[in-house]
Amino acid sequence: MYSLEEELCRFVEQEIRRLQDVEYCMDLIEITDPYNHLFRNIGIGSQDEARNIYRLIDLCMLDDSMQWVPNRNRIQRIAESV
Repeated sequence: MYSLEEELCRFVEQEIRRLQDVEYCMDLIEITDPYNHLFRNIGIGSQDEARNIYRLIDLCMLDDSMQWVPNRNRIQRIAESV
């Protein structure tokens, strides 16, 4: 069984591959059910961390080769607080 952190990283990776360029992306990711590891892209809107809604770009970072990857430190902090 995977942890919330691992599943959220996997979901963010899928969104990065799907969108290809997240630098100017305004999409939001909602953690709809943290216990069952359910997430969804809800498009453009307002970030609301109290309701587990985060901007995709805030869950990403550039690696050494200038490729977008999940920001594991940020995702870990989110997983610990949910």
